[in-house]
Amino acid sequence: MRAAPDTAWSTGEGLDKRVFVYLIPVILLISLVYVMVHFFVPPITGMPEGGGMQPGPECSAGETVPCETSSGCGGHRPCQLGRLGECMIDYECTPGEVGNCPFTVCTVGKRTCNDCGRWGVCVGPPGCNESGVCTSENNTN
Repeated sequence: MRAAPDTAWSTGEGLDKRVFVYLIPVILLISLVYVMVHFFVPPITGMPEGGGMQPGPECSAGETVPCETSSGCGGHRPCQLGRLGECMIDYECTPGEVGNCPFTVCTVGKRTCNDCGRWGVCVGPPGCNESGVCTSENNTN
């Protein structure tokens, strides 16, 4: 004697359950791929001025190429994911910062950080010159 077919599967009543059994893992897989791509894969940089997502030329891992920013500051373009990235500046100091510097044997001068993050020329106090001659009021010895 044959067993009666499962009425839930044969009549379509269980169809909704079967769809969800296959659909939910597919949705979870698509969601996982989306999260991985958008949060863990770094973007390709190297856009030229004027915008537009245009990767730079091909390069080897660890390679850097000298470059100049639109403001005229020297920097470097690092290789990222096989393409040269955008021009980056390595700052020595914070632009506008004023710091001490050795001016002569007997005095300390001041220097200012320029817009490119590089220290400017050391300027001594009034009464001193670059040859090391200072008036007695400015001599710290």
